Amino acid sequence: MKNIALQAYTDNSCKQLLEFTKLMEVSSVVLFSCIIDYECELNYITENVSQFGYSKEDFLSHKIHYKSIIHDADIDFFLKSLEDSLRSSKRKFSLLHRIITADGTIRWLDVKFLVERDEWESARSLYGTINDITDIVEKENKVKLLAQALEQSDSLVFITDGNGIISYVNDSVIQNSGYSREELIGSKTSIFKSGKHNKEFYRNLWHTILSGQNYNNIIINKKKNGELYYVDTSITPIEDAYTKSKNFVVSAKDVTIQMQLEKKLENLATTDSLTQIYNRYKINAEIELHIARSKRSNTPFSLLMFDIDHFKNINDTYGHYVGDVVLKDLTQLIKKSIRQVDSFGRWGGEEFMLILDGTNKEEALNVAQKIRALVEKTAMSGHYNITVSIGVVQYIVPEQKSALLERVDQALYEAKEGGRNQVAYR
Repeated sequence: MKNIALQAYTDNSCKQLLEFTKLMEVSSVVLFSCIIDYECELNYITENVSQFGYSKEDFLSHKIHYKSIIHDADIDFFLKSLEDSLRSSKRKFSLLHRIITADGTIRWLDVKFLVERDEWESARSLYGTINDITDIVEKENKVKLLAQALEQSDSLVFITDGNGIISYVNDSVIQNSGYSREELIGSKTSIFKSGKHNKEFYRNLWHTILSGQNYNNIIINKKKNGELYYVDTSITPIEDAYTKSKNFVVSAKDVTIQMQLEKKLENLATTDSLTQIYNRYKINAEIELHIARSKRSNTPFSLLMFDIDHFKNINDTYGHYVGDVVLKDLTQLIKKSIRQVDSFGRWGGEEFMLILDGTNKEEALNVAQKIRALVEKTAMSGHYNITVSIGVVQYIVPEQKSALLERVDQALYEAKEGGRNQVAYR
């Protein structure tokens, strides 16, 4: 009866061993055992070692030894670590190293060891597993390289989840914004809001990225100290293939200096340097815009052209410095008496042009008379009394710009001929 039970136990054990062996042959994990020697001579290894281009027989016949396939740069490390672990009281340890496969390919292996020790704790033999983790190592290396590149990049890079909560920032974001990493991680991107964009701006931004499209725009952000800055921003949506959750990678470049320079150049191109109102080029462009709009929607506008009476006498009597002061004071006086929708510019010398938006003949004449009277009673810089002559016209569709300018110039001429300090309509 005992023999039958023993045979049944033995048969069952053999069956389990066979099943285990079959499972291991379809697994990528290689099992092995070896004696403890300098060459790492194997006395058992599973068939799936063939994934590295070597056969089981190559090792068991001692045609090759495990040491012989270790990468030259890793041999010393491997042997030293193995020796140190065996001399210690460790029963389990692992070594990460490279091997050269039969076709010359380099693979990264994670080798885990189980040490069999005798009663004096001396190592007698080794058992273990070999797992090819090349793909994992390469991915980790790529991630490390990417992280290093991001940290060294001048670009402002941060990552958010689908709700705009920040999960990563590089050093450039910290240096640029003035916030610490701790203040930014876990905060919403609204921490950068400057208040310079309306709700529609952000609604369009979120609609774009939530639909899976890239977003590019120049955004005005605010630093921790309240300072505003411009960033040329690109937002790239990334969707997890398994969870379908969205993340957003934001890459931005601080273009504040460029934007300030552009605004300065634009200002120089459109602003009169002395009076700081529109120059002739800009007021000319504004007239063209008003003509186009009036033709399109029949919206009225009027044009006032005026100059300072006998301005040459001021320059000759008091000098050009006083003449410049008078021009600037007159400009400020007019600016305070007109609406924001009106366009005011220096046409040249002591001549000025005023576009009255949405204004007809009667309204324009009323404004002109108020300006004439205001100038007459106001001493520039408290000392210099001047008067102005004003020509007034209302735009008539489909009149060309040249005809309109000719009419207003003629109206101004008539105001001067009428005795100056006059308003004339044509």
